[in-house]
Amino acid sequence: MTALSSSEGRSASSPSVLVVEDHLETRIFLEAALEERFDVVALAPAPAALEAAQRRAFDLLVFDISLGKNEDGVNLLRRVRALPGYDQVPALAVTAYALPRDRQRYLEAGFDAYLSKPFFQDDILEAAAQLLSSPAHTDASPDARDDAE
Repeated sequence: MTALSSSEGRSASSPSVLVVEDHLETRIFLEAALEERFDVVALAPAPAALEAAQRRAFDLLVFDISLGKNEDGVNLLRRVRALPGYDQVPALAVTAYALPRDRQRYLEAGFDAYLSKPFFQDDILEAAAQLLSSPAHTDASPDARDDAE
């Protein structure tokens, strides 16, 4: 299991985020971007993430879509959603698949928001904060706002 976990500088009440990303550099970027405000656990591969979700509760799921080795974020989300307590946890897809039909496909697959790569630290922080503050977990991603304008 490849794990990165952050907790310095945050209170015990900080929302917890499970990040699953197979590319090390992107996983490190996501962890660094989110750790300012959240308790982050960043993992690869998908089985390690599923195990982590079974061991503790997370407030937000951030999954890459293409996880390598015949794994993908859509199937991982289905498996995590089947765990007790995860049916309403918001999920953010982060992916290089950037066509409008891709966005729609991932939202229909159960993700609450979508962020296409490349993105900036502010983008991921904004999407995470909006998902965590939204009782309905509506699509809060910058990509979705662009479609509405």
